[in-house]
Amino acid sequence: MRRKLAFILLGIFCVTGAGCGDGARPAAPPDVDIPETIHILYDVEKITAPEEACVYSVDYIQMDLDILRKYFLRYQAAEEGVDAFGRYVYTQTEEGELAEVLYAYDGGEEAGIYSGVDGGFSYSVVSADGHNYNDIVCMQPEHPDNVDQMYGYRSMTDFAQWEDLRFMSLDEASREAEELMTACGIPKLQLDTVYALDAPALEKHARILAEHGEDAVDWQTEDEAYLFLYKQSIDGIPVIDHAWNEGTISGQDTLYCYAYVLLSDDGILNAEMRKCVETKDKEAALPLLSPQEAEKILLREYGKTLQIAETYVESLELDYIGLTDGEVWKLVPAWVFCVFTEHDREDAYSGESVTVRTYEHYVINAVTGEHILTAGGNES
Repeated sequence: MRRKLAFILLGIFCVTGAGCGDGARPAAPPDVDIPETIHILYDVEKITAPEEACVYSVDYIQMDLDILRKYFLRYQAAEEGVDAFGRYVYTQTEEGELAEVLYAYDGGEEAGIYSGVDGGFSYSVVSADGHNYNDIVCMQPEHPDNVDQMYGYRSMTDFAQWEDLRFMSLDEASREAEELMTACGIPKLQLDTVYALDAPALEKHARILAEHGEDAVDWQTEDEAYLFLYKQSIDGIPVIDHAWNEGTISGQDTLYCYAYVLLSDDGILNAEMRKCVETKDKEAALPLLSPQEAEKILLREYGKTLQIAETYVESLELDYIGLTDGEVWKLVPAWVFCVFTEHDREDAYSGESVTVRTYEHYVINAVTGEHILTAGGNES
């Protein structure tokens, strides 16, 4: 049975335009000192946020596979079916080679096999010559893992952001991507970042990958592409777009919303939208902690333990996160701190020591001030 969701939307005013409530803000904790091993890398005074939250029930967005295939597929269907992710279509070339894969996610509902992958779709062109962008480009909004940091063959810092490529201007490419998404019934999403995947950087990543045992693939100017990363936001407040919790309820049963489009001179090569939602009924509003109050809670908790390693608090933002209450999902407002520590690892190929970062999130319920550990709502 599809989980019912409750969505807490943040905003000073409700949809009707009336005030969301007149409750007082939660009391701030006592002032605390910053432990010597904690380093704050952002300015809390520059962070702005609404004062109250309105509660909405939501459902996952269900995409129509027939509409998606009309706008995405270029070849004849070779196989159609249903599996744990949803309905799918495979196409093939005239030579009988696999050409495209298209999914409309339903979380396994039709197949009766729960997967937790819901609220969207995925499309990919299968390369016949080994040009797999996923090998050398990180398309999901996530922090680099140790392998990425040590070897750099998927490092997104090598690509410029918001820059034009030779085959098409950024503005034209953005319009083409958004027009296709709109035609397919994809909801309006917030464009968060655009990477210009230029040939020199693609070739650099491929060369590093080949140096570590993978087949060499030559990347040329005609392989350049734009990578558009989108977030879902409601009333200007983003739904968290990456995994944040220390554990999940069952398999992939956690909620974070993201979308991306990879567009080259040959058209859209890859696209995915995952776990996006649509709003239903709203509930009462609740007052929220300020960013200053959330920061004090973090520092107070860190002050209770002996911090041996130098710890860096990289960012703080207000997001919607998904928690469960029995069979009901709730998206609640939370202050999300991105935290990292640094440590040395030995490069298995060179034997040299490399400093890498380990990322984690410290999440505070923006209403109660409690520390949230898992999607099950285990608060400390």
